Amino acid sequence: MTAAPALAPPAAAPPAVGLLAPVALVDVALALVWGMGLVTSTGTILIHAAVVAAAAAAGLAFRPGLGAEIALRAALLLLLGPLGGLVLLIAGAGPARIAPEGLQDESLTAPPRRAEALADAIRQGRRRQPLPEPPRPFAPLFRKGPLDRQFRAISVISRHYRPDMLPALRVALASPVPGLRVQAAAIFARLRGHYGEMAKELLAAPAAPPAPAEARRLAGRCAEAAASGFVDEAVAARLRARQAELLDLAGPEAPGEAADPPPEASGTARDPGRPLKRHSCGGIA
Repeated sequence: MTAAPALAPPAAAPPAVGLLAPVALVDVALALVWGMGLVTSTGTILIHAAVVAAAAAAGLAFRPGLGAEIALRAALLLLLGPLGGLVLLIAGAGPARIAPEGLQDESLTAPPRRAEALADAIRQGRRRQPLPEPPRPFAPLFRKGPLDRQFRAISVISRHYRPDMLPALRVALASPVPGLRVQAAAIFARLRGHYGEMAKELLAAPAAPPAPAEARRLAGRCAEAAASGFVDEAVAARLRARQAELLDLAGPEAPGEAADPPPEASGTARDPGRPLKRHSCGGIA
C-alpha cells in the first residue's frame, strides 16, 4: 500500500479565503487612506471591526457548519487589528504547500465532525480502539507551521494529552500568536489543576485497603500522574512509591482474571469491552 500524498487537501482553502479575502482588501484600502490622513486611527479600527463583523455574519449564513472556525478567525482578525486580514490571508496560504513531515496523519487533516464520528464508533464498539501513535512533532509546527494547523494541533493536545506533548505545549505558550498563546495557557492551567487534584486524591490516606482490582487501577493512575509533567519531582516520587505499594497490595493476578487496561490520558476514548448477551431466561452474561 502506498503512502498518502503529502499535499494538504485543497478543499480546506475556500472557507478561509471566503472570510479573509474581503477583510484583507478593506484593510489594505484602510491603510492607504489612513496613510494619506483621510481617516483617523480610531476610525480605521472601527471600520475594520465593522467589516470583520459583516464578513463573519455572511460566513455563518452561508457556511453554518463552520461556525467555530469562523468565530475563531473573526476573533483573531479583531485581535490583530487593521492588518489582521492581510496577515492571516498570507499565513493561511501555507496548507496549499507540502505539509510538515510527520503531520500527514488523518487526525489533523480530517474535519472535526469526522473525528467525532470515529470516536463515537470506538465508544459504541463498532470500531476497535487504534494502537497508540508515535509522538507527533508538534514543537516544530508551533515554531513555523501554518496557523490553522497550529490551532488544530493545540486542539489535539487538549483532547489527547500525553506526557511527550508537554515540550510542544511549552513552545505554544511562548508563541507570538496571541490566540494560540491564550489557548495554550488555558490548557496548561487545566492540566496542572487536573493532575494536581489527582495526585492529592491518590496520596490521601485511604479509609480501608482497596480490593486487588481497585489497587491495580489506582496504581495505574499513580503512574499516569507521576509521568504527566504537571507535578514536582517530590510529588512524583511519592506517587511512584504509592504505585509500588498498591501493586504489592494487589498481589499477582488470579488465573483467568483479565488484566486492567493501561491508564489513559484525559479525553481519550475508552474500550467498551465485550458486549453483554441476554439469554431467554432473562439473565445476562
